[in-house]
Amino acid sequence: MSLNRARAAIRNVVGLFVLLTTPVLCMRAQNVDEACGTKAEQQKKEVQLRATVAEMLRVIKSRDSSAFLKYVDKEGVSIWGGILTPSEIKREFRHKQGIYCFLFSTGCIASASFPNGAYINVDKWQISYAEWLQQNSPTKTEIEMFYGDKDTPCVANVSIRRIKESHPAQETFELGYNYRSGRWLFRGTPAYPEGIA
Repeated sequence: MSLNRARAAIRNVVGLFVLLTTPVLCMRAQNVDEACGTKAEQQKKEVQLRATVAEMLRVIKSRDSSAFLKYVDKEGVSIWGGILTPSEIKREFRHKQGIYCFLFSTGCIASASFPNGAYINVDKWQISYAEWLQQNSPTKTEIEMFYGDKDTPCVANVSIRRIKESHPAQETFELGYNYRSGRWLFRGTPAYPEGIA
């Protein structure tokens, strides 16, 4: 092989290596640094999340359990650490127990029981979210978006805070969301570990 042919072959191999590795390096950097997307995409997601939260709060306040179900993450919902599947949530809504009480009916919270380790800490929370919203509206919504893992690349914790001083003493409640398939889905309440909410 002539020296010129050898140099051309080396150039071709180096060129091919650069061509093949550049997209991988760029894609890897994007996945690590921008799991929720670019800054513009993150801002768009936050606007979408605020709209989702506002609609969910309206649904909770109006006690519309069937409308609530369209926001439930397919992986289930964590209630104080235990996980309820969408089918368990539907069953509890149908029988007006467990999570139904927690969201919509203060009268049955004290006797509410849940499957799969989910529960309500009645020492900490004794009022349904619907009644809390009725007593404390208007409210302030605070959002914290951050990166998850490869299955939930964008997650958010949302705090709903009362503005005015009133009863009950609980000043805030939290909702957690996952961003999946172009929309925000409810994944848990409290959004943070118990003791913070």
